[in-house]
Amino acid sequence: MKKSSLLSAATLLVLSTAIAQTPPHVGKWSGTMEGDSGRLLPVEVNLTDTAGTWRMSPPAGAGPGARNNPCFGKELPVAVESSAEALVLNVNGSQVIQGCMDAKISLTLIGAEYKGQTTRGRAVSLTRK
Repeated sequence: MKKSSLLSAATLLVLSTAIAQTPPHVGKWSGTMEGDSGRLLPVEVNLTDTAGTWRMSPPAGAGPGARNNPCFGKELPVAVESSAEALVLNVNGSQVIQGCMDAKISLTLIGAEYKGQTTRGRAVSLTRK
């Protein structure tokens, strides 16, 4: 009985340590990014510790030109740089389709939401799914 309790306690300690070490950005996120026209583009982001994907959709009410953008709906690769204070996402869309978005996005965790902007000053906001 004593060995069983000790084993259970050790297992819980290992699991809680593993969970505590998971960076806060790891997971699935949804949000918006300001587009060229100033309209908000819906985005879906999936992040691991050092990599991920970024997928944009046309803004609500977009015309056929925007809906036919070949970059919308594609999973663009992301390289992740993280620290205690900030999260930087390097989106490499041109690796998927020449001309798709390549951007460096600097974000700060505010409560349960990441907020920031691209190097071109476009606002980005992400909330955990």
